[in-house]
Amino acid sequence: MANIRSFSFKLIPTIITLLAFLVMCKLGFWQLDRAEQKEMELKAFSELSVLTSQQLLQELQTRPESLHGRRAHLSGDIDLNQVWLVDNKTHNGRVGYSVVVKLRMSKDDVSKPDFLLVDLGWIPAGQYRDKLPNIELPANVVIEATLKAKNFEQLLLDDAKEQLSPQRVQTYRQIFLQDVPPLVAFADSDSINGMPQLYQPVVMPPEKHVAYAVQWFLLAIASLVVFSFASYKKTNRIEVEKESNNAS
Repeated sequence: MANIRSFSFKLIPTIITLLAFLVMCKLGFWQLDRAEQKEMELKAFSELSVLTSQQLLQELQTRPESLHGRRAHLSGDIDLNQVWLVDNKTHNGRVGYSVVVKLRMSKDDVSKPDFLLVDLGWIPAGQYRDKLPNIELPANVVIEATLKAKNFEQLLLDDAKEQLSPQRVQTYRQIFLQDVPPLVAFADSDSINGMPQLYQPVVMPPEKHVAYAVQWFLLAIASLVVFSFASYKKTNRIEVEKESNNAS
């Protein structure tokens, strides 16, 4: 007795499979589009010149939003009485803090000081939460940094003169200090005391978007393969002949 192999497509499973296939393909192409956007963004950042402190101050007065993602060469004095530790920052599986300081930038006109918040990098947390780590910082620094001018998490800083230093805070967003613009410079890794820098101007690199796109396309193909196997069945020849005779 022979068996006949055939496909049996049912309406609802077929519609669901096709919809899932189309959605996953769309997500894959969306990830490829995001990868292309990230490539263009990184290329644009790399083609911009490195700003000096003086140029940065000029841009702040005219087009502060254009500073986002720019590179800057900064020098100045750290206000050691105003240091913040941004909490819950992890590096290589360890919990710690990002060290943020108030930098008085060097410039030609010193009659009116200009300040900038600088993230110097990451330090590990101590064994006990109620004891903040000791931080030794130089009074003067010369650093290369990446600027961030938007997309901050919320950060409210009260009058720093009435706060202990270092002061633990939770997150970034707007920096509410009268003499500091809403801009943070993230110093390159190992600039100060070997502290690594966690900040990345592009959070997800293009390669990761491409990897996600490949995953979505593979899932789309897999959905068709599974549907095909589920729809493929063996039918007894006698049963087929009976159905044919009944139909006639």
